Amino acid sequence: MTRTTPQTIDSLLQSCPKLWRGGRMPKPSKAYLSTGFDALDAALPGGGWPHSGLVEILYPEIGLGELSLLAPSLAALSQQQMVVLVRPPLSPYAPALAQADVTLSRLIWVSPKSNQDCWWVMETALRSTACGMVIAWPGRIPVDQVRRLQVSASEGQTLGVLMRPDGGTAPNVHLRLRIRRNNVQTCQVDIEKARGTHRRSSVVLPC
Repeated sequence: MTRTTPQTIDSLLQSCPKLWRGGRMPKPSKAYLSTGFDALDAALPGGGWPHSGLVEILYPEIGLGELSLLAPSLAALSQQQMVVLVRPPLSPYAPALAQADVTLSRLIWVSPKSNQDCWWVMETALRSTACGMVIAWPGRIPVDQVRRLQVSASEGQTLGVLMRPDGGTAPNVHLRLRIRRNNVQTCQVDIEKARGTHRRSSVVLPC
């Protein structure tokens, strides 16, 4: 039997940059996408949004800047990939998205009527490999469906974002943020859960 030395273990760990070791923040890598906000990038493990997995954004009411939080990432991803909005509560305002440098020709807006149809659209888009980000307003979502979305996001290497009002939370998400308005110009973003660290923090951003 071959004996594994500490040096061998350390070299194995270094060859697996996505492997988290307790108490350490993972180094920024291509597996993460900048949020477009320096303060938020600094607070998130890896330095930004994960390129695949599920992110949950909680907010007390519509229109607090929750979509503005994703605008820089949408602009970056839409240069090369499709981005999908699934059942947004309000009609997307094309001039504002264009002003945020989102490529409108790569933006898909889908409005399924039922929760089941919403989940199916999300799964299909996440798994397709053609999308960089899928943002959905899915309403209540059962645990087994969250797992299906996680699998789809992993298979398609796509970032899925669940936009949800305060109340229940989705289990097993990669990242959970809660946004609330401070005043007419700024919002506070609380990082409630981040896979890879037990650290919790808050940042103030323009919104």
